[in-house]
Parts: sequence; structure tokens; C-alpha cells
Amino acid sequence: IHVEQAKFGSIRFVNYSQDSPKIAYSWRNPDTTLIYPYAVTSSISLEVVAPESLLSAPSRLALTHGLFEHTLFALAQNHGLWLVLVAGPADLEAPLLVPASPPARKLVVPIFMYHHVSNKPTRNLLDYNLTVTTNDFTQQLTWLQQHGYHSISETDLFDGLYYGKILPAHPVMLTFDDGYEDMFTDALPVLLAHHDRGVFYIITGMIGGSYMTWNQIRTLAGDGMQIASHTIHHVNIGQPPAWTSTQSELLLSKHELETLLGQPIQFFCYPAGEPFHHDTFLQQQLVLADLFNDGYVGAALDPFSFFSAIQNGQMPYQLNRIRVSGGESLEAFTGILKTTLRNDTAV
Repeated sequence: IHVEQAKFGSIRFVNYSQDSPKIAYSWRNPDTTLIYPYAVTSSISLEVVAPESLLSAPSRLALTHGLFEHTLFALAQNHGLWLVLVAGPADLEAPLLVPASPPARKLVVPIFMYHHVSNKPTRNLLDYNLTVTTNDFTQQLTWLQQHGYHSISETDLFDGLYYGKILPAHPVMLTFDDGYEDMFTDALPVLLAHHDRGVFYIITGMIGGSYMTWNQIRTLAGDGMQIASHTIHHVNIGQPPAWTSTQSELLLSKHELETLLGQPIQFFCYPAGEPFHHDTFLQQQLVLADLFNDGYVGAALDPFSFFSAIQNGQMPYQLNRIRVSGGESLEAFTGILKTTLRNDTAV
């Protein structure tokens, strides 16, 4: 309750509407991935106004452009009682509002970075390094569950950083770059079997073929996976080619995902980690300003050599991640995690 009070306590409600309820059979709760025999669902739209001192300028603008339009509301019966499973604009997975002055809060949340998950053999060295076998991926998620780790969404992370939401014990994020087809055919079934959620960074100009189709991406979102932007063309947004621009790569990819999925897109991932590996400080600051002005809430780095699990609410566009490589044994996977956490504790 304290999270909702922190978010909405000073916001003025202007208008409210709700669509006619529908019965959905064999319905999957997107917040938990659990399946219910049936649920009653509808969409809620909320119009609100926030004082300037409460929210960032992009968040205030988003409120006037339908941030809380058609948010999911769902009820299901349990032992004769109706339970609210998804609470529309008040749901903890609802779109985020960014405070005008984010608190100085840090959280230790390991964010794992995957590319391919597949048992298909490859002779390409790059693909081999980027491909975690389906068996290895299954072992990794099983180990994490057996040792008390719980997957969260990027929304959960920022609710924790900005509003003090209590996260589950040993939270982790599972992120997947580029939107390859095996994310749907191989990674998704393993995630659902473990009731884990993932964050999928989509290159909107690379759809179909060896990448997921739009229908597959919609299915991911419907199954409770979080969708985020990875640009249109997977270019260095610090120094984009002459035929594109940083602003178009950020804004158009965001708009296309929002249009096709019918939900706000608030998170981003840097292609090849740029501008944070080879570009100048000025180029980095320009990209950060564009992300903020375009309404992105957070962005994930591509780790170069240093791994960290510390996430800083005052550095929302520099989320640290841990790369998971192909051929990495379970012992290596767990060893890297333990070493990262130990090093972070020593900081």
C-alpha cells in the first residue's frame, strides 16, 4: 500500500472509464505466469494530473498522452472468493511514473544478459559465444530457484528504486537481447515452466526470419514477458550512421512497439553497449538526455569486462548486467554470480 500512496498520493484524478468485462478461459496471469481456469477481464483507463514538483516532465507528459489507457484489470475465483489478480493502473506492474527527484537508493539485483537459447549446433564462433543451450538455460533457472532467487521485471526494479517496493528475496532479472526466434521457441517454454519472467529487447527493424515475428512478440507479452526497445537497426546510437539518427532509433522503435503491442514501452538496451565503450563523455550525455526526453525510464548496459549487480536509482540509464556466455558450465555460471555479489559487497 505504501508504494501506491507514494505514487498516487498527490495525483489528482480527472476521469475514469472501464470497458465491458469479458470471461477468458485458461487465462495466464501476466504478473505471475500462473494459469487460471477462467478469469473476468476488462480494461481500465484513467486520466490524472500531477503537480510539477511530483513527477519528471516526461512522466507528466505521458500522463496527458494516455499512459494509463486500457490497462488490464482481472479477477478470478479462489475457494469461492473473487481475487483481484491484475489491478489496472494501481497494479504494481502498471506503467511507471518517474519522480521529479528520485531518491538516492541502490539495490543489489543481478541482471543476466542472454542472446540465443538453443540446442541447434553452430560453427560460427560469434553465435557459439552468444548461444546458451536450452539444457544449460534450464539448469541455470533451476539452480536459481533452488537457491532462493526470484525473477522480477524491470518495472519491479524501478518500483523498488523509486518507491521502496519490497522485492522478493534474492531478486534477479533475466534479459534477452535482439529478439531472435529461439527466444520464442526455446527460452519462453523454459521460463514459463519455471514461472519466471524475462525482459526482451527487440530490434524493430529485424522482424521475422531468424528473428521473432510480431505475433510471437505479442504472445511473449501476453504470457507476462516484458518487451523493451533495442533500436530499429542495432546501430551505435552514440555515433549513428548518416542514414539514421539517435532520435529516430530511440523514438521510432518505441512508438512501433507501443502501436503493435498496445502498451507503453519504458525500457531500452544499448546495442553493443554504445556509447559506453568507445564514445566520448559528451556523446554519452547526449544519448542519456534523449532517452529521458523520449520517455524511457531505464536502460541496460552491455557489460564489457566488469560485472556488477548494483543498480542505482540515480543512474537509471546505466543498469549493470552479467553476461551469460555459450559453453558456460553451471559451475562457471554460479561462480560468476557469487564473485560478482562478493565484489559488490566489498565496494
